[in-house]
This record gives sequence, C-alpha cells and structure tokens, in this order.
Amino acid sequence: MGFISVNNNWTIFKVSSLVLEGIMFFSLSKSFFTIYLLLLLIGHQSACASDAVDIYELSFEELLNLKVSTVSRQEQSLDESPAFIEIITQDDIKRRGYKDLSYLLDDIAGVQVTRTFGDNYFNALWRGVRHTIGSSHLILIDGIKFNHLYNNEAEIMASFPLSNIKQVEVVHGPASVAYGNDAVVGIINIITNKDSQKGQAFLQVGGNNTEVVDFSSFLKGEKFQLRFSGRFDKGSVDMSNANNYRWTNTELLNNPDIWGGFSSSHGEADSKHSNKSLEFSLFNEKTEITLQYHELSTGYGLEYTFDHALPDAGEWIENEHSIHWKELFDINKDIQVKTLLRYRSSNIDANSFFIEGYITTNPETGDNQRLLDASFWESTNYSWIGSAEIVWQVTPKLNLLTGFEYEDKNLQKAYNIEFGPSLAPEFVDSTYEFPIPPTEDSYENNRIGTNQQGLYLLSQYQLSKPGALIHHHLHFGIRNDHHSVFGTETSLRTGYVGQWQKTTFKMFYGQAYQEPSARLLYGGWRGSGSDPELQPRNAETIEMNINYQLASVLLSANYFRMDSKNLFNTTETGALNAGKGLATGGDLRAKYQTSNALVSSLSLWGTYSWLNSKEQTYDQQGILRWNRVGDLADYTFHGGAYITFNQYWQLNIRGRFYGNRKTVQTNELSEVESYLSLDANVIYQPKSISRLKLAIDVTNLFDEDYFHPGVRSASASTTNIGGLDENGVWIGSGSFYNAKIPQPGREIRLTAYWQFR
Repeated sequence: MGFISVNNNWTIFKVSSLVLEGIMFFSLSKSFFTIYLLLLLIGHQSACASDAVDIYELSFEELLNLKVSTVSRQEQSLDESPAFIEIITQDDIKRRGYKDLSYLLDDIAGVQVTRTFGDNYFNALWRGVRHTIGSSHLILIDGIKFNHLYNNEAEIMASFPLSNIKQVEVVHGPASVAYGNDAVVGIINIITNKDSQKGQAFLQVGGNNTEVVDFSSFLKGEKFQLRFSGRFDKGSVDMSNANNYRWTNTELLNNPDIWGGFSSSHGEADSKHSNKSLEFSLFNEKTEITLQYHELSTGYGLEYTFDHALPDAGEWIENEHSIHWKELFDINKDIQVKTLLRYRSSNIDANSFFIEGYITTNPETGDNQRLLDASFWESTNYSWIGSAEIVWQVTPKLNLLTGFEYEDKNLQKAYNIEFGPSLAPEFVDSTYEFPIPPTEDSYENNRIGTNQQGLYLLSQYQLSKPGALIHHHLHFGIRNDHHSVFGTETSLRTGYVGQWQKTTFKMFYGQAYQEPSARLLYGGWRGSGSDPELQPRNAETIEMNINYQLASVLLSANYFRMDSKNLFNTTETGALNAGKGLATGGDLRAKYQTSNALVSSLSLWGTYSWLNSKEQTYDQQGILRWNRVGDLADYTFHGGAYITFNQYWQLNIRGRFYGNRKTVQTNELSEVESYLSLDANVIYQPKSISRLKLAIDVTNLFDEDYFHPGVRSASASTTNIGGLDENGVWIGSGSFYNAKIPQPGREIRLTAYWQFR
C-alpha cells in the first residue's frame, strides 16, 4: 500500500478538505423541518423497529456477558475483558436524558468535570490528571480516534449523534498498547448501531432556546446497507447564576468604561452554541465506507472573566472531516485480516471570532492603559492513516492479534490570526474596523509534516481446562511506535483475569504515553504554555478490580496507582518536561435490582470514589516541589434510581456529589465548595402509538447554586472588585480565566422519540 507524502501534497489535502467541507455545509444549511420530513420518508422505507438492549432488565450474569471490543480490539464478554470497563447503552442514554454525549462524563466515577461552555467547552479530569491544553484520554468512534489533531482535546464528542449509538464502552486505565499515544488514563469508544431494525429520531425543545434534532435511519439493499445519521443542536448557556461570582457579573458586559462601544453592540449576557453532525455509512459484514462531519460551534460561555472577553461577541468553531474505508478478509476459519484507510482534517474554522480587553503600559507615559480589539483565529490540520491487523485463533486457548499502523500528518504551528485595531474603550464605536477572517498563513514556515509508525501485538491465553470451576486468563501486549519528531516509544501491558463462580478478579500493569499536541508545541507564545522542545509524558499504572454477584446485588471494587514522569510543566516562560506525578485512587460500586407488585423493575446504583493525586511543580525559587494536583475532589459519590412502573411509565433519577476541591496554585481561592446536583427524567410510552416515546428531563432538579473550578491558570483576582484608577482606566480581574465557573440552574426539556419502521 502506498502513501502520499503530506509535505509534498499539502495542496491536495487542502482542496480535498474544502470540497468535503463545502458538501457538508450545503447539507447543514437545510432547515430542521425539511430534515425531519426527509427522515420520516426514509423511516417508512426502513425495516420494522425493535427496542434497544435495556441493561436494567438484564440479569447480572447477562450484563457481564455483554460483548465489548475496545481493549482487545475484538469482541469478548465484559467479564472476561482485560480491563475495568463500563457500558452505557442506547436505552441508558434515553433514561439519563443527556443533553449531549459529553454529559455521560458526569456519571463516570473517577472523572471530574469542569464545564465552561466556552472554547474550552468542558475539561475532563480523569484519574488525577489536569492539563491546561490537551487530553490524556481518547475519544473513539468504532475504534477510530477523534481527538482533535491540533489541540488533542476530546470535546468534539459533544456534537456526536446520540440516536446512532449502540453502546459506549468506557475503559479505565492505560491502553497505549492497543491505540498508541494519548490513551493514558482511559478511552471512550462509541460503538455505532449497524442494525437496520433500530433507526430512530428525536426532537427536543426546552429552556435557554434549546432546539435539537437527532436522527439515524437506514436504507437496506440486497448487498449493502446505507445509514444516514445527524444531529443539529442549538441553544444558549444558562447564565441565571452568573451574578453569584464577581467576574461573571453581567453588569460588567454593558459598562462602557470596560468595553466602550462594544458594550452596546456585543455585550449581551448570553453565549450561544450551534453544533452539527452528519454521518453517511455504506456497509455490509465485510466492507464499510463512512463519511463524517462534526462541528462544535460555541460562544465563550463562562470561561473568561467578563472584563477580559465578551461571552456572546463571537464563536469558536472546531470541526472534523473524516472519511474511512474498512475491509475484513477471512483467510480461513482461524485467521482474519482487517484493514483501514482513512483521511481526516481537524480545524479551527477561520470564522472563529473573539473580542478581548486587556491592560498594558502606555509607552509614552508609563501609565496603565486598557485596550480592546477583535480578532479571527484559524488552524487547519490533515492526516492520512493506513493500518492492517491480523487476528489469529492459534489454538482454542491462544489468541493473537498483531497490527501495523502508519499515519502521516500535516499540522499547523501557530494560529493564523487577523486582528482589528487595538483601541482604548473611549475610541471604540460603530466605526470600529473589524478584521476579515484569515485566508492564508500569518507566518512563514508555519506548517510541519510528521509521520508515525506503530507495530503492536496483543495476546490472550486461557490457562484453565474446559469445564474447570476456576478460569484463568493471561493477557500480554507490546507496542513500538516511532515518531519522526519524538523518536521511539515502547509500551507494555500485562494482565490476569480469574473467574470463580460469581467472582471475577482482574489485575493489570500497563504503560502509556501522551504526545504534546501541536497547540502545546507551537500554537502560541511561551507564556501561554507552548514550547517546541517538549517530549512525550510517560505513565505506568498498576490496577486491580474485583466483581462479586449475589442474587439481586452486584458489588465491585477497583484500585489503581499511576506513576508519571516528564510532565508538561507550565512556567511563566513556557512549558517544559520536568517533574513526576503520582495518583492513587479507586472506587466501590454497588447495584441492586428487583421487581415487586408495585413496579415492573427497580434498579439502584451507587459509586463512592476516592483520589489522591500529586505532582512536582516549580516554586517561586525555581525548585521542583511536590504539591497536590488542583481542582480535584478527594472523594465523590455518583448514584441513581431507575424505576419502570409498567410498560408505559419510567422514572429515572441520577445525581452526583463532589467534595470540596482544592484549587491550583495560581488560583487565589483556596477551594471550590462541595455540591450535590440531581437530575430527573420521566418517560411515557403512549398506549396507542408504539413507535413514540415522550420524555420530560429536568437537570439540576432543586435549582442549586454551585460552581466548577476554572480552567488553565484560573487566576482571576478575588481580592479586589475592580474599578477605575486615577486616570479613569479600568483595573479589574487581572486574568483572562475565571477562578470558578457558575453552573446552570434548573432546566426543563421536552423530548419526542420516534422509532422508524
């Protein structure tokens, strides 16, 4: 198989991306109403619908026998899989009433979330790792990576269609052996639905101008099936609690001393999003060709202090184009070959617009002066991937999987930025000369071509004899990656799975590494954390897990220890590889399910998680010292109740409690207070319309006022309230990043689900 050189064919990549983007945007321009009529038309051509798997109706034995494929890259039961895995099914997604797919993070023990609703849409702190830029976990669709090529964030998952999901497999722990770089703390793998019996759509409306259309429908031919899926999600951020924190007080937005003429033209106390997704897939048992477009388009939410950035003055647009071809070959009954060819682009769209205000020194007088400007930002990045893997059932006890992967990238270094004039507030009015979006690189030599090859081997061996009371499975994996910039990384993973009657014990050791993203390497100034000399961060994890089944109760305990080195350590002059990290933690889980005369089924679940995470950072004297990782609660509780009264009514309640979170060293607040938040969802199945379900979802049921920690430095001053100096210049928060983020109040949404026939 030949590969095109990225460096020599950048023009081809650019043209391909623009053509694909044009096709997608033409499709996205249709109105919600037109799309819905089209769906109904397609739906009537689809096969008869059937209900998705309801994990709350399964016995514990059936639950543990559900098939997963993420860890070993091939199907096996949940109980036998060599990792600690959670499954969220399509029915589960309906019961929980997620606003978008990112909200499943709220229910994953070990993951602590900060939601800003800005260009850093959410921050997932998993297993004690906090990054200013980049992610230590992977987001996959059917085993294919979708972390952004430029910033390595996984927030694009918020745009994915929900109706297209068969199940989500959440893998805790390292998985670099199977997936290469960045699978340090976990993987979220979205397994899509390929069953033409289950096409569906839903419409959703609610508070904060919420409008959602989400659909997945099939056309079934003699040799192939065509799946057409999409999501259109519009709405605004609830700012009802914004005034509970000084630097998100909405009065700051319409103060002309702070924003001049921008206060009247762009100072609305709002932040809108308009997320889009379209997927076309042609497939059968052996072949799959899939075209995907995902776009996350948001305002700036509550991420930035309202005297440094206007939340609704523009939008930040991240998009993903992807097209891939998979092929499966059966060599004989024991050997299969799987191939993949993929092209993708990950971009920050040139229409990403920002209005900012900042303090600088007047070069003539030496006094403080406040300046305002508007700007457009762009980044374009491309990748080709080719891979092949062989699955060989050597003997009934021994299974081997080996594969080779090659990736060629063309990445942008610094952002392309076009600025308008920087003016004092008193000079900003309706005549302000806004810039135009960038059309070419702002700097010379602003692109870099890289390539990476990975060779891996995964093996499973069953020690016990058939029919034995105790089953023993050994797992071993090794991977070698060579990167044209970072050199060679070798990862190992070993594990043991033992099963005896109703008890399963798992123990693993795994190595993983995280590459610094292009944004972290090249995408800004040293003060923002960029440094082109950074090398990968390395980690190794030891983990143990035990499950025990009773008639009506499933109990689980998990413990891990992760040692890290070569951290991405941010200083005032940039970022560098320095210091070590140590995170230990675990959780206790319990699930109870029963039925009685009052309810058809009742399921109660709860998880208690604890965490102790520390790392070495530089003090003011430039000495590395151990400190706890900020913005993490020492313990959290997650839980819920799922009640099916009869075939027509369901009630679902879920909630989470976070203990106090000690902040990062740059945050003047010592901690962000604990909080408890509950959500409720009622689902009604009309007697006369079997294909229709109606739901009322309420998030933050008791309208609690609570906060998440800020992102990046989270260093907005809390020791002053801001004001004008002796020269009439506004002196305020002193930072772009809020120390804490007010979270939305109660929100009610109505959803209608329609199962196609």
